[in-house]
Amino acid sequence: MIAENRKQFFKWLNMKRDDLKNEKDEEYRLGYVAFSRAKRVLALACLEKIDFTELRKDIFEEI
Repeated sequence: MIAENRKQFFKWLNMKRDDLKNEKDEEYRLGYVAFSRAKRVLALACLEKIDFTELRKDIFEEI
């Protein structure tokens, strides 16, 4: 699964169940399909460089 940019990448990582009900946002459906179809391994990539210190901050910011 390859995100086009950093925003899309984090959108998929921070997806919640209620987000999937938003039928107008194709991004959530695309993320859900990719995440739910993986049988053994789900590889995530992004076309933009992501600094791991930013990754950690963005993931845990909402907790």
